[in-house]
Amino acid sequence: MTTEKAATPDVEQFWAEFSKIDAKLLDCVDVNLAVIIARRGVSDVRTPFAAEWHFDILECDGLITPTTSRRPIAERVRRTTGLRMVRDHLAGRTLTEVLNGFSTLKFPVLCYADAFYLPWSPYAGNEHVEHSFLVAGVPSGSREFRVADAYSNLTEWGLATPAVQVVSVASVERAMMFLSTSMAGTIYYFDDQKQEDMTFDLIEQLVENAHAVSALPHQEKMRRYSNFHQERSHDLVHMRSFVLGTWLAARSRKLHHLWLSDINKIFPYLMPTGFIDQFHTDVVEVWDTLQENAYIQSRRVARGRSASTGIFETLGMTLAANEARLAAALDTHLVRFTNVDT
Repeated sequence: MTTEKAATPDVEQFWAEFSKIDAKLLDCVDVNLAVIIARRGVSDVRTPFAAEWHFDILECDGLITPTTSRRPIAERVRRTTGLRMVRDHLAGRTLTEVLNGFSTLKFPVLCYADAFYLPWSPYAGNEHVEHSFLVAGVPSGSREFRVADAYSNLTEWGLATPAVQVVSVASVERAMMFLSTSMAGTIYYFDDQKQEDMTFDLIEQLVENAHAVSALPHQEKMRRYSNFHQERSHDLVHMRSFVLGTWLAARSRKLHHLWLSDINKIFPYLMPTGFIDQFHTDVVEVWDTLQENAYIQSRRVARGRSASTGIFETLGMTLAANEARLAAALDTHLVRFTNVDT
């Protein structure tokens, strides 16, 4: 993907916004959404994506995947920034027709697509995967869009590099409509109304996290996720799914640790002594090692060898216990502050 730094004002703006976000820790949808939030003048672009400490599982098409947030992204954005996301769909229209129908639309607009058909993506022609990109502008009378994509990741087909590029309208619409998930043809934008009052309460969020993670169901879901993949560790499809799931969860825990560190600098009394360091050692570092080992084991399976059971024990036993213990300590500590207004 060709980088066009400083080529036009909208490109310059993209790089200014990109510098404000946690690009290396956000997935391929959240990272582009974060760029839009930054453009709307929100100073705290981390909280919508980092404030929830969570682990749950979703079952679909014979696979179990993890989710690390309790609320849908639109709700998290609204309650932490006051911005309202609006969803629309091509529904038989061209993307140009949809965008031209908004007289006050402020770019960029978030679009969902199959990365297999996105010419700038390393997934192009290699793997069908849900992805997002930003339409940064529609030149009048043009058959091209200026698109931006803030996603950063090393794939087996090369490096996904944040950049801006001009591409044909046809290629963009094909990628959107050929997406095989429920998000095919979907776009998101922020309406131009006055920001709503934010409903985010810091102590309430910390207590909610502590309650959820210290509870037995949280540990049981981590163990179920681990056991499910251990039983199917001979199957490369499931091992690759496990690699992706642990990679996403590890990035989520790193992001949450950054958020906790932010909070601790301003309100150090809200967390037990040494909590930030313990979270890094017992959660972040263990998750990081787990996802690296999961990838190594998937390569073993790809060569017809058996995967080691150690990675599954790390998740189902060590990590489940570590997270529950730290969450319980945080929960106990927060009891004395539940009536404090920060």
